[in-house]
Amino acid sequence: MRIALMLSFIVASILFGLYKGVSGKKPMWWQLFAVVWIALAAALTILPPLGGSFATARMMSEFSDKREVPVSFWIDKSTISKKSEGVWLASAGQTDHIFQKNLDTERRYKLIWGGDKSLLENLASGEIIAKMYYDRENDNYHILEILSENPLVVFPYVPALEQRIRNLNFHVPMSWVATIAFFVSMVFSIKYLRNNSYENDVKARSAALIGLIFAIMATVTGMVWAKFDWGAFWNNDPRQLTILAILIIYAAYLALRSAIDNEEKKAKISAVYSIFSFSTVPFLAFIIPRQFASLHPGAKDDGTSGPVLDAASGMLDSALAVTYYMSLAGFIILFFWLLGIYSRYKIIEYKITEEENV
Repeated sequence: MRIALMLSFIVASILFGLYKGVSGKKPMWWQLFAVVWIALAAALTILPPLGGSFATARMMSEFSDKREVPVSFWIDKSTISKKSEGVWLASAGQTDHIFQKNLDTERRYKLIWGGDKSLLENLASGEIIAKMYYDRENDNYHILEILSENPLVVFPYVPALEQRIRNLNFHVPMSWVATIAFFVSMVFSIKYLRNNSYENDVKARSAALIGLIFAIMATVTGMVWAKFDWGAFWNNDPRQLTILAILIIYAAYLALRSAIDNEEKKAKISAVYSIFSFSTVPFLAFIIPRQFASLHPGAKDDGTSGPVLDAASGMLDSALAVTYYMSLAGFIILFFWLLGIYSRYKIIEYKITEEENV
Protein backbone atom coordinates (compact mmCIF):
# COMPACT_ATOMS: atom_id res chain seq x y z
CA MET A 1 0.00 0.00 0.00
CA ARG A 2 2.77 2.42 0.96
CA ILE A 3 4.78 1.70 -2.21
CA ALA A 4 1.63 2.12 -4.31
CA LEU A 5 0.99 5.49 -2.67
CA MET A 6 4.55 6.62 -3.36
CA LEU A 7 4.29 5.55 -7.00
CA SER A 8 1.01 7.43 -7.28
CA PHE A 9 2.71 10.63 -6.07
CA ILE A 10 5.60 10.08 -8.53
CA VAL A 11 3.33 9.46 -11.54
CA ALA A 12 0.99 12.36 -10.67
CA SER A 13 3.88 14.82 -10.22
CA ILE A 14 5.51 13.70 -13.50
CA LEU A 15 2.24 14.15 -15.40
CA PHE A 16 1.77 17.55 -13.77
CA GLY A 17 5.36 18.52 -14.62
CA LEU A 18 4.84 17.52 -18.26
CA TYR A 19 1.77 19.76 -18.63
CA LYS A 20 2.23 21.79 -21.84
CA GLY A 21 5.24 19.64 -22.67
CA VAL A 22 8.81 19.79 -21.42
CA SER A 23 9.69 23.15 -22.97
CA GLY A 24 6.18 24.62 -23.10
CA LYS A 25 5.50 27.75 -21.06
CA LYS A 26 3.55 26.87 -17.93
CA PRO A 27 0.37 28.89 -17.24
CA MET A 28 0.12 31.09 -14.17
CA TRP A 29 -2.19 28.69 -12.28
CA TRP A 30 0.40 25.90 -12.79
CA GLN A 31 3.18 28.08 -11.44
CA LEU A 32 1.12 29.17 -8.42
CA PHE A 33 0.18 25.59 -7.60
CA ALA A 34 3.81 24.50 -7.91
CA VAL A 35 5.01 27.28 -5.59
CA VAL A 36 2.31 26.50 -3.00
CA TRP A 37 3.01 22.75 -3.15
CA ILE A 38 6.78 23.15 -2.79
CA ALA A 39 6.37 25.68 0.05
CA LEU A 40 3.87 23.42 1.84
CA ALA A 41 6.16 20.39 1.47
CA ALA A 42 9.07 22.42 2.89
CA ALA A 43 6.97 23.71 5.79
CA LEU A 44 5.70 20.21 6.63
CA THR A 45 9.30 19.02 6.67
CA ILE A 46 10.75 21.78 8.85
CA LEU A 47 7.95 22.74 11.26
CA PRO A 48 6.36 19.56 12.74
CA PRO A 49 7.50 18.69 16.27
CA LEU A 50 9.18 15.40 17.12
CA GLY A 51 7.45 12.93 19.40
CA GLY A 52 8.63 9.62 20.76
CA SER A 53 6.80 7.05 22.85
CA PHE A 54 6.75 6.00 26.49
CA ALA A 55 8.90 3.07 25.38
CA THR A 56 11.44 5.55 24.00
CA ALA A 57 11.52 7.35 27.36
CA ARG A 58 12.06 4.04 29.16
CA MET A 59 14.87 3.09 26.80
CA MET A 60 16.63 6.46 27.07
CA SER A 61 16.38 6.43 30.87
CA GLU A 62 19.51 4.27 30.81
CA PHE A 63 21.50 7.24 29.49
CA SER A 64 21.75 10.05 32.04
CA ASP A 65 22.78 12.64 29.43
CA LYS A 66 19.94 11.83 27.02
CA ARG A 67 17.08 10.66 29.18
CA GLU A 68 14.93 13.76 28.59
CA VAL A 69 12.93 13.08 25.42
CA PRO A 70 9.81 14.47 23.73
CA VAL A 71 6.97 11.96 24.09
CA SER A 72 3.83 12.07 22.01
CA PHE A 73 0.74 10.52 23.56
CA TRP A 74 -3.02 10.62 23.24
CA ILE A 75 -4.79 11.47 26.47
CA ASP A 76 -8.38 11.67 27.72
CA LYS A 77 -8.78 14.61 30.10
CA SER A 78 -11.57 12.85 31.98
CA THR A 79 -9.17 10.08 33.04
CA ILE A 80 -6.65 12.45 34.69
CA SER A 81 -6.83 12.04 38.44
CA LYS A 82 -4.65 13.32 41.26
CA LYS A 83 -2.95 10.56 43.24
CA SER A 84 -0.86 12.71 45.57
CA GLU A 85 0.86 16.08 45.55
CA GLY A 86 2.38 16.52 42.09
CA VAL A 87 1.55 12.93 41.08
CA TRP A 88 -1.18 12.28 38.53
CA LEU A 89 -2.64 9.18 36.94
CA ALA A 90 -3.97 9.28 33.39
CA SER A 91 -5.13 6.89 30.70
CA ALA A 92 -3.01 7.52 27.65
CA GLY A 93 -2.33 5.85 24.34
CA GLN A 94 0.42 5.84 21.77
CA THR A 95 -0.13 6.55 18.11
CA ASP A 96 2.07 6.27 15.05
CA HIS A 97 -0.61 7.08 12.51
CA ILE A 98 -1.83 10.56 11.60
CA PHE A 99 -5.27 9.28 10.60
CA GLN A 100 -6.06 7.24 13.71
CA LYS A 101 -5.70 8.06 17.40
CA ASN A 102 -6.11 5.02 19.61
CA LEU A 103 -6.63 5.51 23.33
CA ASP A 104 -5.51 2.64 25.53
CA THR A 105 -8.03 3.03 28.36
CA GLU A 106 -6.66 -0.06 30.09
CA ARG A 107 -3.23 1.47 30.66
CA ARG A 108 -2.74 4.06 33.41
CA TYR A 109 0.49 6.03 33.30
CA LYS A 110 1.88 7.68 36.41
CA LEU A 111 2.74 11.27 35.42
CA ILE A 112 4.81 13.49 37.70
CA TRP A 113 4.20 17.17 37.01
CA GLY A 114 6.27 19.74 38.86
CA GLY A 115 5.08 22.85 37.05
CA ASP A 116 1.89 24.88 37.21
CA LYS A 117 -0.75 22.48 38.51
CA SER A 118 -3.54 24.17 36.58
CA LEU A 119 -1.75 23.52 33.28
CA LEU A 120 -2.08 19.75 33.54
CA GLU A 121 -5.62 20.04 34.85
CA ASN A 122 -6.61 22.34 31.99
CA LEU A 123 -5.16 20.22 29.21
CA ALA A 124 -7.68 19.43 26.51
CA SER A 125 -8.27 15.84 25.47
CA GLY A 126 -6.19 14.96 22.47
CA GLU A 127 -2.59 14.49 21.46
CA ILE A 128 0.10 16.03 23.64
CA ILE A 129 3.85 16.23 23.18
CA ALA A 130 5.66 16.61 26.48
CA LYS A 131 9.31 16.70 27.37
CA MET A 132 9.78 14.05 30.03
CA TYR A 133 12.02 11.37 31.48
CA TYR A 134 11.29 7.97 32.96
CA ASP A 135 12.09 7.16 36.59
CA ARG A 136 12.86 3.45 36.67
CA GLU A 137 12.89 3.14 40.46
CA ASN A 138 9.36 4.44 40.91
CA ASP A 139 7.97 3.53 37.47
CA ASN A 140 6.72 7.01 36.67
CA TYR A 141 7.17 9.69 34.02
CA HIS A 142 8.38 13.16 35.01
CA ILE A 143 6.85 15.78 32.74
CA LEU A 144 9.21 18.74 32.45
CA GLU A 145 7.43 20.79 29.80
CA ILE A 146 4.37 20.66 27.58
CA LEU A 147 5.73 21.18 24.06
CA SER A 148 2.61 20.97 21.93
CA GLU A 149 -1.11 20.26 22.11
CA ASN A 150 -2.98 18.59 19.25
CA PRO A 151 -0.30 19.18 16.60
CA LEU A 152 -1.34 18.69 12.98
CA VAL A 153 1.67 16.48 12.14
CA VAL A 154 4.20 14.78 14.42
CA PHE A 155 7.49 13.29 13.25
CA PRO A 156 8.87 10.24 15.06
CA TYR A 157 11.60 10.87 17.60
CA VAL A 158 14.50 8.56 16.74
CA PRO A 159 17.27 8.96 19.36
CA ALA A 160 20.01 8.21 16.83
CA LEU A 161 18.72 10.92 14.46
CA GLU A 162 16.71 13.46 16.48
CA GLN A 163 16.16 16.59 14.31
CA ARG A 164 18.26 15.13 11.50
CA ILE A 165 15.35 12.86 10.57
CA ARG A 166 13.98 15.82 8.58
CA ASN A 167 16.86 15.42 6.13
CA LEU A 168 15.11 12.33 4.79
CA ASN A 169 12.70 14.65 2.95
CA PHE A 170 15.58 16.42 1.20
CA HIS A 171 18.34 13.85 0.70
CA VAL A 172 16.29 10.93 -0.67
CA PRO A 173 13.98 12.92 -3.03
CA MET A 174 17.03 14.62 -4.56
CA SER A 175 18.46 11.18 -5.36
CA TRP A 176 15.18 10.07 -6.95
CA VAL A 177 14.92 13.26 -9.01
CA ALA A 178 18.50 12.84 -10.26
CA THR A 179 17.58 9.34 -11.47
CA ILE A 180 14.43 10.64 -13.18
CA ALA A 181 16.43 13.45 -14.79
CA PHE A 182 19.00 11.04 -16.23
CA PHE A 183 16.16 8.90 -17.57
CA VAL A 184 14.61 11.95 -19.24
CA SER A 185 18.01 12.77 -20.75
CA MET A 186 18.20 9.26 -22.20
CA VAL A 187 14.67 9.51 -23.66
CA PHE A 188 15.43 12.76 -25.49
CA SER A 189 18.77 11.37 -26.64
CA ILE A 190 16.93 8.47 -28.29
CA LYS A 191 14.48 10.92 -29.85
CA TYR A 192 17.36 12.99 -31.18
CA LEU A 193 18.96 9.99 -32.87
CA ARG A 194 15.62 9.25 -34.54
CA ASN A 195 14.90 12.72 -35.96
CA ASN A 196 18.06 14.86 -35.47
CA SER A 197 15.96 17.62 -33.90
CA TYR A 198 18.12 20.21 -32.14
CA GLU A 199 15.36 20.73 -29.55
CA ASN A 200 15.64 17.12 -28.41
CA ASP A 201 19.40 17.52 -28.00
CA VAL A 202 18.83 20.64 -25.90
CA LYS A 203 16.34 18.83 -23.68
CA ALA A 204 18.69 15.85 -23.25
CA ARG A 205 21.59 18.14 -22.30
CA SER A 206 19.43 20.25 -19.97
CA ALA A 207 18.01 17.19 -18.17
CA ALA A 208 21.51 15.75 -17.66
CA LEU A 209 22.84 19.06 -16.30
CA ILE A 210 19.93 19.54 -13.86
CA GLY A 211 20.12 15.86 -12.87
CA LEU A 212 23.82 16.26 -12.10
CA ILE A 213 23.02 19.27 -9.88
CA PHE A 214 20.41 17.25 -7.98
CA ALA A 215 22.87 14.35 -7.63
CA ILE A 216 25.47 16.75 -6.19
CA MET A 217 22.92 18.13 -3.71
CA ALA A 218 21.92 14.58 -2.72
CA THR A 219 25.59 13.77 -2.14
CA VAL A 220 26.18 16.92 -0.07
CA THR A 221 23.09 16.38 2.13
CA GLY A 222 24.16 12.75 2.55
CA MET A 223 27.66 13.80 3.57
CA VAL A 224 26.28 16.19 6.20
CA TRP A 225 24.09 13.37 7.53
CA ALA A 226 27.11 11.02 7.53
CA LYS A 227 29.22 13.50 9.51
CA PHE A 228 26.77 13.60 12.40
CA ASP A 229 25.67 9.95 12.32
CA TRP A 230 28.81 8.12 11.24
CA GLY A 231 31.52 10.54 12.37
CA ALA A 232 32.94 11.60 8.98
CA PHE A 233 31.69 13.28 5.81
CA TRP A 234 33.02 10.42 3.67
CA ASN A 235 33.15 6.78 4.81
CA ASN A 236 33.72 4.94 1.51
CA ASP A 237 30.29 3.43 1.99
CA PRO A 238 29.12 1.43 -1.06
CA ARG A 239 26.25 3.84 -1.71
CA GLN A 240 28.58 6.82 -1.46
CA LEU A 241 30.95 5.19 -3.95
CA THR A 242 28.20 4.37 -6.44
CA ILE A 243 26.76 7.88 -6.43
CA LEU A 244 30.31 9.19 -6.89
CA ALA A 245 30.56 6.96 -9.97
CA ILE A 246 27.29 8.45 -11.28
CA LEU A 247 28.62 11.97 -10.72
CA ILE A 248 31.79 11.16 -12.65
CA ILE A 249 29.84 9.57 -15.54
CA TYR A 250 27.59 12.62 -16.04
CA ALA A 251 30.36 15.15 -15.42
CA ALA A 252 32.20 13.34 -18.22
CA TYR A 253 29.07 13.72 -20.38
CA LEU A 254 29.21 17.50 -20.00
CA ALA A 255 32.98 17.51 -20.53
CA LEU A 256 32.51 15.49 -23.72
CA ARG A 257 30.05 18.04 -25.06
CA SER A 258 32.41 20.93 -24.36
CA ALA A 259 35.29 19.13 -26.13
CA ILE A 260 33.52 18.85 -29.52
CA ASP A 261 33.00 21.95 -31.66
CA ASN A 262 30.83 20.57 -34.43
CA GLU A 263 27.23 20.85 -33.19
CA GLU A 264 25.83 17.87 -35.10
CA LYS A 265 28.72 15.59 -34.19
CA LYS A 266 28.52 16.76 -30.57
CA ALA A 267 24.80 16.01 -30.38
CA LYS A 268 25.10 12.51 -31.89
CA ILE A 269 28.07 11.38 -29.79
CA SER A 270 26.49 12.86 -26.64
CA ALA A 271 23.19 11.10 -27.36
CA VAL A 272 24.89 7.72 -27.64
CA TYR A 273 26.90 8.42 -24.48
CA SER A 274 23.72 9.44 -22.59
CA ILE A 275 21.96 6.20 -23.55
CA PHE A 276 24.83 4.01 -22.39
CA SER A 277 25.32 6.16 -19.27
CA PHE A 278 21.77 5.65 -18.07
CA SER A 279 22.09 1.88 -18.49
CA THR A 280 24.49 2.00 -15.52
CA VAL A 281 22.25 4.13 -13.26
CA PRO A 282 19.79 1.41 -12.11
CA PHE A 283 22.71 -0.83 -11.17
CA LEU A 284 24.68 1.91 -9.41
CA ALA A 285 21.68 3.46 -7.64
CA PHE A 286 19.54 0.46 -6.70
CA ILE A 287 21.23 -2.92 -7.26
CA ILE A 288 24.96 -2.78 -6.46
CA PRO A 289 24.63 -0.94 -3.08
CA ARG A 290 22.31 -3.72 -1.87
CA GLN A 291 24.90 -6.41 -2.61
CA PHE A 292 27.35 -5.20 0.05
CA ALA A 293 27.30 -4.50 3.77
CA SER A 294 26.69 -0.81 4.28
CA LEU A 295 25.98 1.87 6.86
CA HIS A 296 22.90 2.78 4.81
CA PRO A 297 19.62 0.98 5.52
CA GLY A 298 18.60 -1.54 2.88
CA ALA A 299 22.10 -2.99 2.48
CA LYS A 300 23.06 -6.67 2.35
CA ASP A 301 22.00 -8.60 5.48
CA ASP A 302 20.12 -5.53 6.71
CA GLY A 303 16.84 -7.39 6.42
CA THR A 304 15.00 -4.46 4.81
CA SER A 305 14.77 -2.66 1.49
CA GLY A 306 15.41 0.63 3.22
CA PRO A 307 13.07 2.99 5.10
CA VAL A 308 11.38 4.29 1.95
CA LEU A 309 10.81 1.13 -0.10
CA ASP A 310 10.16 -1.34 2.72
CA ALA A 311 6.51 -1.46 3.67
CA ALA A 312 7.21 -3.37 6.90
CA SER A 313 5.69 -1.90 10.04
CA GLY A 314 7.87 0.66 11.73
CA MET A 315 10.12 1.34 8.72
CA LEU A 316 8.59 4.75 7.98
CA ASP A 317 6.18 6.52 10.32
CA SER A 318 3.01 7.44 8.41
CA ALA A 319 3.23 11.17 9.15
CA LEU A 320 6.82 11.23 7.89
CA ALA A 321 5.83 9.05 4.92
CA VAL A 322 3.12 11.47 3.74
CA THR A 323 5.40 14.49 4.02
CA TYR A 324 8.15 12.53 2.24
CA TYR A 325 5.80 11.79 -0.68
CA MET A 326 4.84 15.47 -0.81
CA SER A 327 8.50 16.50 -0.79
CA LEU A 328 9.34 13.97 -3.51
CA ALA A 329 6.48 15.28 -5.66
CA GLY A 330 7.63 18.87 -5.01
CA PHE A 331 11.19 18.13 -6.15
CA ILE A 332 9.92 16.35 -9.29
CA ILE A 333 7.73 19.35 -10.14
CA LEU A 334 10.68 21.67 -9.50
CA PHE A 335 12.86 19.58 -11.83
CA PHE A 336 10.40 19.78 -14.72
CA TRP A 337 9.91 23.50 -14.10
CA LEU A 338 13.68 24.13 -14.22
CA LEU A 339 14.01 21.84 -17.23
CA GLY A 340 11.32 23.75 -19.10
CA ILE A 341 12.81 27.17 -18.33
CA TYR A 342 16.40 26.21 -19.16
CA SER A 343 15.65 24.22 -22.34
CA ARG A 344 13.30 26.96 -23.61
CA TYR A 345 16.03 29.54 -23.00
CA LYS A 346 18.65 27.46 -24.87
CA ILE A 347 16.27 26.86 -27.80
CA ILE A 348 15.50 30.57 -28.10
CA GLU A 349 19.23 31.36 -27.85
CA TYR A 350 19.96 28.87 -30.64
CA LYS A 351 17.27 30.31 -32.92
CA ILE A 352 18.56 33.87 -32.39
CA THR A 353 22.11 32.71 -33.23
CA GLU A 354 20.83 30.96 -36.38
CA GLU A 355 19.01 34.11 -37.53
CA GLU A 356 22.13 36.24 -36.95
CA ASN A 357 24.21 33.84 -39.05
CA VAL A 358 21.79 33.91 -41.99
